[in-house]
Amino acid sequence: MNVFPDLHLEDFRAEVEPKALGRQLGERDRPMLDAVEDQGQAKISQFIAEKKNEAVQLRDERLTEIDKGLAELDHPLLPGALESVTQKALAEFQDAEQRYATNLRSDLQEWRKRREDFLDFKEENGISREPDYHSTFRRCMGGIGLFVLLVAESFINGGFLAEGSEGGMRAGWTLAGGFSLVNILLPFALFGPVSRYVRHVRPVLKIAGASSLVAWVLMALALNFGLAHYREASEALVEDPDAVMVARLFTQPFGLETAASWLLLVLGLGFSVLAFYEGWKFWGDAYPGYRGVHVRMTEARERLDDLRDEAGHGLKVVRQKWLATAQETLDRARIQPAETRRLLKSEGDLLSAFEDHVEQLQSYGAMLVEEYRVANHAVRSDGAVPASHVGAWLLDPAPPHRVRTWEPRMVDDSALATLQAEHVETVRVLNTQWETAQQRLGLASQNPGGENAAP
Repeated sequence: MNVFPDLHLEDFRAEVEPKALGRQLGERDRPMLDAVEDQGQAKISQFIAEKKNEAVQLRDERLTEIDKGLAELDHPLLPGALESVTQKALAEFQDAEQRYATNLRSDLQEWRKRREDFLDFKEENGISREPDYHSTFRRCMGGIGLFVLLVAESFINGGFLAEGSEGGMRAGWTLAGGFSLVNILLPFALFGPVSRYVRHVRPVLKIAGASSLVAWVLMALALNFGLAHYREASEALVEDPDAVMVARLFTQPFGLETAASWLLLVLGLGFSVLAFYEGWKFWGDAYPGYRGVHVRMTEARERLDDLRDEAGHGLKVVRQKWLATAQETLDRARIQPAETRRLLKSEGDLLSAFEDHVEQLQSYGAMLVEEYRVANHAVRSDGAVPASHVGAWLLDPAPPHRVRTWEPRMVDDSALATLQAEHVETVRVLNTQWETAQQRLGLASQNPGGENAAP
């Protein structure tokens, strides 16, 4: 076991320099002949003792780790380990089921109510088709497109109207901007939305929708024909282009004389139609109110589906958690005998390696002390041997290692067979409880409106 660091005599010799130390003290006839303590020898002893203490610390740390591992292996052997897993799992299943049951019941009732409202609306208004309306993203894009139309029409009309205008470009752009606001914003914000009522079952609303549609057609034609005639009148530099425009509009509305005027008319009518279409679709389905009931039903269904997914995931997590716990308990029991023997062998190898390490420290320390003594005796003026050098040098013994107060227990074949049978039963109970909880919460049903869904 390679737990303790390798020892090298040359490294020790370079660290304490026993010969130099012996000569240095010997030239002063140190230690005294009758001295019990030897300063140089004590320095070597202290160095070796530090190495021994480091080894003791490593030994005790490793023994603590081994004891911890043996204690963990001993835990699954307690009777009823898997029964405890089963009881805890069932309790957690029950908590999860109770936590979701009330919310699922409430969301299911809300979805059913919204669905009834939707079906009643279709029946009351004689609608047999699915709703057709823009998504939120499409509505945002429609709003952006409407702004682009407004700018584009103002730019185009400003260029046409500036030709022949006494006010020049500024007057042309001002008139074009006002025209574009009326030509685009009114169909989008007023005529388009109100015209949807032309399909309503109530006569009053149907008349309002038809009136709005007719009003838009008349406004679009009058506005765009009038603008085209105004352009020709201003280009001809007549004294009163407004009066000329009104006269031509009533006497010869189709009497436009230039291609530019016809182009201005077609572009204006096209922009107005696009704005009318966006206003018709922007606020929902062509049938007023149909989008609202459908959106409320769809949102209720999405909330129910989200909660069902959350509940299903929660039950799945509980099941997987306790199945993993049961499998881990069984796996630990299966490997317990081999792992226990491995740790006990590791403990024996550790203690043996420690003894060898301390013995090597004793040997190296004795060699260093002997080198120190020889060098010291060689340079002493009295040629005598101090009393502290007579006996052999010995390293202080290491403190004893801990003695475990309990013995690890081994899993025998009969206990393992029992545990395996308990594991099979635990898996069966957990799967059964998982399926039952799903059924009670209505998660196993494909139809969230079924009779068994979250009663």
